[in-house]
Amino acid sequence: MQFDRFIPKRIKVDVSNFNLNSSNEEEEDDIILSGNLPFINNGKKVARTEAFKQLMLKAFNVTYTSVLGYGEKIVKSPFSSHWPVIGRKKPTLSNPELALDLPGMGDMDVMTYRHIIGWGKTGHLAVIFDGSLHIRDENDNVVCGVGSNLSSCLRWDPSGKRIAVRKARNQIHVLNVQKHEFEMQFSCICVHCTVNVIEISQNGLIITGCSKGQIVITKSEYQVVNKKKINGKILDLKLSCKNKFLAAVTYTNVMIFAFSSLEEVMKLPCATNLSTSVDWHPWKDFILAKGEMNKQITVYNINTKTIIENTIVKPYFRNASILDCLSFCPLSAELLVSFYCEFKRKPGGLTILTVFKDLNTQLDEIEYQSGRVPHIIWNSTGTKAGVLDTGENLLIWNFFGPRKDETDDILKVKKQMMVPVASF
Repeated sequence: MQFDRFIPKRIKVDVSNFNLNSSNEEEEDDIILSGNLPFINNGKKVARTEAFKQLMLKAFNVTYTSVLGYGEKIVKSPFSSHWPVIGRKKPTLSNPELALDLPGMGDMDVMTYRHIIGWGKTGHLAVIFDGSLHIRDENDNVVCGVGSNLSSCLRWDPSGKRIAVRKARNQIHVLNVQKHEFEMQFSCICVHCTVNVIEISQNGLIITGCSKGQIVITKSEYQVVNKKKINGKILDLKLSCKNKFLAAVTYTNVMIFAFSSLEEVMKLPCATNLSTSVDWHPWKDFILAKGEMNKQITVYNINTKTIIENTIVKPYFRNASILDCLSFCPLSAELLVSFYCEFKRKPGGLTILTVFKDLNTQLDEIEYQSGRVPHIIWNSTGTKAGVLDTGENLLIWNFFGPRKDETDDILKVKKQMMVPVASF
């Protein structure tokens, strides 16, 4: 709807560029200013609006239920507990504390393979650039650079002392970071395959997944513990927090296996046949979240083989978006989801990072102008989140803000929640 009449007030106002149009999705990008955007916290916008609404309701002595719109009614969620989570009381995300430039990342197939960067337990960041493994600390100081002809597939072991990388197509080399030397190497048992993903268990077993659908568990250079062939190229492998289950992602399915027997437990279909993101709950090793590009997230209880929650999620304000990645915060179990919203009338788009308490409750959100985010990584304490986007930027946030007492409170609650109970 367009208004072409304007009645000016008795003040001098330049109305030469005045034009009011109703908002719709196709014109969302018109609201965005050209050039580099600041980091905008939409969660704080929503919190301020809600605070103002409550202030007005209190001033007029009106209860919330009495201001429902015509035909509306309160509907209770059917889920009394979606998953164990410690939700933040207010939005805390702001500008990232560190921004690193990672040249060449935009040239790789970063939307398909999710293991081109790693954050070790000792705080070191690892990335492969120009055929060599580069390890840096959180302040971007170089720790070491080793190797040659390496490909962008890597994984830290749980101790942070070793890192496994792929060389050529299907060779795996294991680096002792303290000694700066490779101490183990082996190849996939397939012929003419490409290893796409590496996972390492808590007891040091190395799991690989390749382009021919072969999952191999290796203990040493000459000892294969187990193997499993599945249909389709393996894009991702993730162990649950206590290594009870292994999730294997292909284009069409997410296969859940018992570890390390590799007996099939459950098969989860993928609706979009595109890159799917999965993550395990940080302390309930039977809870798995699966996100797809159509913004559908499903949370499963693998023990009971049931769906805990399933819905189409979205950021606070923007509907024209796709979902690229999801990850549980290791400390609070809040679900961090990356969305991408393309501009309609100019190149580029908005990166949106949204924090969910459950799939219907957003707690925090930051947006900025950059590329898609297929990679979310965490430091060992779960207090810092790093996101790598296709614009070749690695941005690191204090996930709970600068105040240490916030994380201390979360740790106390987490210890209470980790006590085994029979109800969940």
